[in-house]
Amino acid sequence: MQYRFMFGFLSLLLFYCISLTANAAVLENDGPNGESVNIIKVIDYNDTAGSTFQPFYLLLTNNTGYKIECSDANTLSNMLQELGLDASAISTVSQFDIYSDSVVDSDYEANPGLNCVRGIEDLHVIEYSEAESKYLVDFNDTTSLSMVGCQGLLGTMGFDINEAEPISESDAQQYYNVSDEGDIHCVNTPAPEACFASSCGDHAHLSTWDETVLNGMQSYTCNNGVTYSIDVAVCDNTHEFDSISGECLPKSCGEYSHLESWSELIPYGSTPNLCYFGKQYQTDYPACYQGFSLRGGQCQDLSCDGHTNGSSWSEYIISGSHIPIGEHRYYCESGNTISGSPSCYHGSSNGVCLPAP
Repeated sequence: MQYRFMFGFLSLLLFYCISLTANAAVLENDGPNGESVNIIKVIDYNDTAGSTFQPFYLLLTNNTGYKIECSDANTLSNMLQELGLDASAISTVSQFDIYSDSVVDSDYEANPGLNCVRGIEDLHVIEYSEAESKYLVDFNDTTSLSMVGCQGLLGTMGFDINEAEPISESDAQQYYNVSDEGDIHCVNTPAPEACFASSCGDHAHLSTWDETVLNGMQSYTCNNGVTYSIDVAVCDNTHEFDSISGECLPKSCGEYSHLESWSELIPYGSTPNLCYFGKQYQTDYPACYQGFSLRGGQCQDLSCDGHTNGSSWSEYIISGSHIPIGEHRYYCESGNTISGSPSCYHGSSNGVCLPAP
């Protein structure tokens, strides 16, 4: 009697386990690269933990387990649906004992949990110009990043993909243990990149291009549907970038702006100047000071030993006894002293004034 009871119990248990395995295969799906993705419910058939044990759901990606941790039924239901389960299928998810090989081998206790409330996790993104971006979650591990392959999971965990911190693929590989084994896939749900516009008109996400602007050229890039300028505009040869207006303005001439005129000092005069697209031009002949004249493009001194140009003066003719015997007339002409005829008081001989008798 005891053996028949034991045989019957074992037969029933074997039938139940076979039934569980069959049901699990129904919900199993393939990830984007053929990964095995499944969601199961973990229970304790023998109630070894007593009343303290709480059944939980487990996401299995290539047999790696991630415990789904939500505080209430509504957030849990949202999480399961975002992972790819239909609402009507949640109650019929396959159940596995906590000590079954599938649960134990998943090593879920060593892996990060999937929380319905944003914690200390950080979100990074590797952006590509010709491919979908990769979104990587840092579960405060500091040594590894896990790629999350569906938009819904990121959303229910409290992440905004538009606020993800960019990271280069080389840095991700150098500083973190990024591998396909750590990827977290969902059941037939869209990838994060497919859930928001990434192009900017005719320009693809992360592409760069140049556009002609007034008096120059500006480079732009597209990031998640938003156009950003790259650095400042490159102006043409006759213009320079103005940081205040953000435009390419005509080049200046040092302290003088375009079309500004000024006088520049030169020896004995000044020259009128004009700034035109960064080049200084002399607009007229130099203006010389009084008593100076323009010669060869320069102002020159035309006086004659202190006598201004065009003036005349007389100098005494002194005899040997230091007595004036006449006067000599001089003229200043363009810096040259011209001597006139002497005026003698007592007559002259051969052009020489005679002394007093």
